[in-house]
Amino acid sequence: MKKNLAIGVTALFFMPIIAIGILLAFNAFNYKELPLITTLPEFSFTERTGKEYGSKDLRNKVWVGSFIFSSCTAQCPLIITQLQKIQGFLRFKSNFRIISFTLDPITDTPQRLSIYADNAKADPFKWLFLTAENRKTQALVQKGFMLPSVESEKAEGDIVHSSKLVLVDGGGRVRGYYDSLEPIEMKRLLKDAKNLIRGTY
Repeated sequence: MKKNLAIGVTALFFMPIIAIGILLAFNAFNYKELPLITTLPEFSFTERTGKEYGSKDLRNKVWVGSFIFSSCTAQCPLIITQLQKIQGFLRFKSNFRIISFTLDPITDTPQRLSIYADNAKADPFKWLFLTAENRKTQALVQKGFMLPSVESEKAEGDIVHSSKLVLVDGGGRVRGYYDSLEPIEMKRLLKDAKNLIRGTY
């Protein structure tokens, strides 16, 4: 009886040590610090609700920026699908947001964006859709997000724009770019976003 008890106590003592050893073996504690790529300028756009929303509202929040427009039939549906998945995975993280900037502000009024967002099943609290005068949007995309030029030119029926998603930390600093058309990149984005969120608690 005493022998069995001793074995049980010994097993309980060594189990956490063994578990930690397994985690270390699989690099579970390894977290590579994300680079500080650039800091976004202050901005304020019009949200689909008609209210102003911008960088001040995003302080101390981790967010993913995306660039879409409602009449896009090429990569935008794929981008939206990836954002839906991200929304699902991070739905219960109170300090996480998704921000979609329209690149066709003439067509994408707040009312149209509202319909578009509803069709995408976007949580109105977690996933915001922003619009502004085209020159203002272009300045933020090119000089703020440091993405290639996104001009309001039609090419095979669609506006030319980036398919990248941008991870931004609570200080408005860009921490990574991820191609929404690459599943591996999306997995990396989700992992990086979770690590950033943990760091902001």
